[in-house]
Amino acid sequence: MNKAILTILLCSLSFLEGSAKKVYDLKWNIKEQEEVLYDLTIQTSSLKSDVDSTKSVSREDSSSMSPEQKALKALQSIGGDVAKYLSSDIENAKQGISFSSTSPDIIDVKILMYNEAKNAKELQKSLLDMFYGLMSTKDSVSAEDEALIKYIKTRDESLLKDVSEEHKSEAKALIQQIDESQKIMEEMKQNPTIRFRGSVYENGAIHSFWTKQNQKNLLAAFAQLPTDKVAVGDSWSLDVNLIICNENVIWKKSFRKNSVTLENIIVENGETIAVLNYDIVESFQGENDLDNINRQIGGFNPFSGMYSKDINIEVSMIGKGYFSITKGRWKKYSIDITNKNANTTTVQTYSFQEK
Repeated sequence: MNKAILTILLCSLSFLEGSAKKVYDLKWNIKEQEEVLYDLTIQTSSLKSDVDSTKSVSREDSSSMSPEQKALKALQSIGGDVAKYLSSDIENAKQGISFSSTSPDIIDVKILMYNEAKNAKELQKSLLDMFYGLMSTKDSVSAEDEALIKYIKTRDESLLKDVSEEHKSEAKALIQQIDESQKIMEEMKQNPTIRFRGSVYENGAIHSFWTKQNQKNLLAAFAQLPTDKVAVGDSWSLDVNLIICNENVIWKKSFRKNSVTLENIIVENGETIAVLNYDIVESFQGENDLDNINRQIGGFNPFSGMYSKDINIEVSMIGKGYFSITKGRWKKYSIDITNKNANTTTVQTYSFQEK
């Protein structure tokens, strides 16, 4: 009888052990002075919902403009070109995301931008065009102006013999600005710009509590891990706050879902990999308290008409990551950060993978 009871107990214990969920410890494993670098792809798309394509853009006849108006228009046009070139360089620049350890138990996270300065020459040309455009607004171009234009093109200082000291200084200052801009562009080819910086502990908890909120959101998405052991199907939340309003906003309705789930465990070539599913959504409906905004400035606000009274915002982080439990680092990662309001939907996709 005792033997039979013992057999039943042993079978029961075996059954309970087999039915228990297996748990996994997700931790960073990067040695001190080690850096794990991934090529980072950031893709941005935007869709405007309030654009009326039937509207025509009015163009002012330049023949009716005063010299001052022509000068302003030239500045605006060239300024737009400069912005376009700089924006293009940023958008097309090679980027990377770095995970490193310079202190025990702390993982530093950085997004790096390697600017290839593809548009340095265009930027230089735009600055020259700005100068020439301002010159062309004059009713007549003097011999001195012609000499300055030729000097800026050729850098031949013999052309300045009949130019006033004041105008010489202005021309040399413009050339210096051009040269410095090009030098900065060239230096950026060698030394990446840090666009984002934060840190977490090895167990995945946020370390850099001082990081500003919009970057802390990215830090949590890229590097925060569950501090407790988890089983397949378990979920946890991230330290993110995607929507932030001030005292001038009145709440009406809101919704929040903040969930990262251990979706699956896969084994490849002896390496245990956790598949993480990110499903984070925040939405807010409310209105601007225009009366309070006016009171804050002590009376009537002439710009109050620029504020939309109603507010309707939704921000989400939807993605999937493959984290190597064996190596303590990412194998592959991709997340879409979507920002919707009444007028525009913008999606930024961040993705990288092990080389």
